[in-house]
Amino acid sequence: MKDRSKTYSLDDSIAHLCARFYRAMWKHMNRELSEQELEITVEQWPILIHLWDKNGQSQKDLARKLFKDKTTIARLTAPLEALGMIEREPNQEDAREKSIFLTRKGNEIMARATVMVQKIDRRAEEGIDEKDLAICKSVLRSVHKNLAL
Repeated sequence: MKDRSKTYSLDDSIAHLCARFYRAMWKHMNRELSEQELEITVEQWPILIHLWDKNGQSQKDLARKLFKDKTTIARLTAPLEALGMIEREPNQEDAREKSIFLTRKGNEIMARATVMVQKIDRRAEEGIDEKDLAICKSVLRSVHKNLAL
């Protein structure tokens, strides 16, 4: 096994490789979102996808899932609410909290944006063997699990 304490290579750094991948994906997503006039930012996308997956989540839960603070979630969701893509309702379990829901418009935007992201995913996966992709995804899930608190 290689002694990693003596050398550091960006090409061998999982953090660096993930960061490069992340920036490349977001660059493509930003361009496509803009070209298709979807009215959302790539930074808002993870919030919307979590709501699309399970509607009616609290700001606190979204912050935890996305590794962001509640203030950042509030900053990202305010424009979505102003555009009529989400709405806030009193939380059934805690009246101090608001649950965030996708509206009809939000669902329509997500349907279009999801098709766009799937195309970008397919482009990123071009020429890569399905078994290698499965291993890559499994490794990334394990890395996340190791670091998630």
